[in-house]
Amino acid sequence: MKKENTIVSFNDASFEAEIKNLNDNLERYFQLEKSFEKITGSGEIKTIEYLNTFITSLSGFPNVEASVKLLDFEIPYNFIQNNINNVDVSKIDLVSRIVLKQAIEELKEQFTYRLTDKAQADYVILKKIADLYGKLSNIQVLNTINSFDYSNYNIDVFALNSISQLN
Repeated sequence: MKKENTIVSFNDASFEAEIKNLNDNLERYFQLEKSFEKITGSGEIKTIEYLNTFITSLSGFPNVEASVKLLDFEIPYNFIQNNINNVDVSKIDLVSRIVLKQAIEELKEQFTYRLTDKAQADYVILKKIADLYGKLSNIQVLNTINSFDYSNYNIDVFALNSISQLN
C-alpha cells in the first residue's frame, strides 16, 4: 500500500545499490539457466538433487563429484551449487525476463521517507497558514501574533492598529 504523506527525502544511494542487487540477481538467474543448459541441454532451472541424479545417470557413476569431472561440467556445476540458493526468483518476471516492476516500486517506497501521519496533519495546517500569510497586506503585522505558552496564540490589536495607521 502506497502512502500519500508528503515526501521528506529519498535515499538515492541506497536505492541505486538495491537496484544493482536486483540486476545482479537477474544476471545470476540468467547464468543459472545457461549452466543448467550446458549440463542438461535444457535451460529450465531444477533442484540440485535433480541435477545430481541427471549427472550420475549420464556418467554411469554413483559419485557426483567424479561424474562432474569426468563429464567436464565442473564450472557450470560449481556455479549452480554456489548460486542456486542466492537467486530470488520472486523478484523476476520470468516471462519478460526482467526485474518485476512491483519489486522496484517496493524499493522506491522503502527508501522514500515521508512525514508521519501527525506531522502530515500539522503540515496541512501550516500550509494553509503559509497561504494566508502570503495574502497579508503588510508582512509587519506578523509581529502582532503573540504566544506565551506555544499552544495559545493571540493578536495584539493595539500593535495591529498602530501598524495599520502607519501605512
